[in-house]
Amino acid sequence: MVVDRWRAQHAAMGVRSLVAAAATALLLAGCSGDAVPVGTAAPPASTSTAPTDTVDPDDVPPCPRWDADPSYPAGAMPAGATSIRVCPGEETVQAPRFTAAIAAPRDALTSGVDDLVTLLNDLPDWEGLPENTYCSSEGRPRIHYVLGYPDGSTRSVTYGYGGCHLLELEAPAPFPTAGTVAKQDAAPFMEAVADGLLAQRSGGQQPHGGPAAPRCVPNTRDVTTVPTADLELATAALCVLDGERWRRAVVPPDLVARLSDEYAVTSTDAAGCTVPFAGKVVGRSTWGDPVELQLGAECTMAGSPRSPEPVSWTLSSDLADDLSSLPLGPPVEQR
Repeated sequence: MVVDRWRAQHAAMGVRSLVAAAATALLLAGCSGDAVPVGTAAPPASTSTAPTDTVDPDDVPPCPRWDADPSYPAGAMPAGATSIRVCPGEETVQAPRFTAAIAAPRDALTSGVDDLVTLLNDLPDWEGLPENTYCSSEGRPRIHYVLGYPDGSTRSVTYGYGGCHLLELEAPAPFPTAGTVAKQDAAPFMEAVADGLLAQRSGGQQPHGGPAAPRCVPNTRDVTTVPTADLELATAALCVLDGERWRRAVVPPDLVARLSDEYAVTSTDAAGCTVPFAGKVVGRSTWGDPVELQLGAECTMAGSPRSPEPVSWTLSSDLADDLSSLPLGPPVEQR
């Protein structure tokens, strides 16, 4: 786990003063799947060790509905949790031409959960902010973590608030105050959960059936919580902006494999490379995670493998030419 790196990186991250028109419009967002019991009593906080039996990720209930009543610990997270489900928070982030929302991984984390509870509890407590300053949201929707216990009870925490990297231990408010029960500088927890999912997948069985290539509209930016640079693309589509409309081409499997390989190694052999359009590549990993890569005029590709650091690299000239030659479908209005 890359906890120390992130702890050092984000310890120095402070808060930013509120500037005019900096507030981001937020909408309610849900999570797919049937409602599951939340808000039931969980075991008290203790120093007991986690159960020795590992829970099958397929046996973990899906994300609760957005309007369910989650149970927050309002203090130390109880020991003994056996699973963590990563779910969308209560909001999406609205922008003029896209909507961003957390895409819930299809698999729950069931390995090393007790260590993550310890990490969570060891994070520094929220100390509040200087007067007239606010946490910058930086355009990122919240992540809702649901921790499951052997008796079927759950506890929830919510990660967000941009530069403050808060992990709230009570129901989130529009903005944190001095009295908010939360952990600050909590990026190490978010990163450790993502790394834990990747490690667990390395020894697990991939889901049956490949995902379909995403469409270009509606222009919803599904934000994955796992680092996309470590994901293997299974399918992809090229989206080319034509005025106010998108034109789409399904990327064939051989180009998907090349794109995935170049993404992993960060190509640098594209001197003088250009593409004759503005666009993006939207795809899905072998585990169904969304991958969105913005395509720049000089063959630069940029994606957000995980908040808050984007990743960018340059396509090889040959791959850029092959993508540019794909036959495009009819224009479709953005919505």
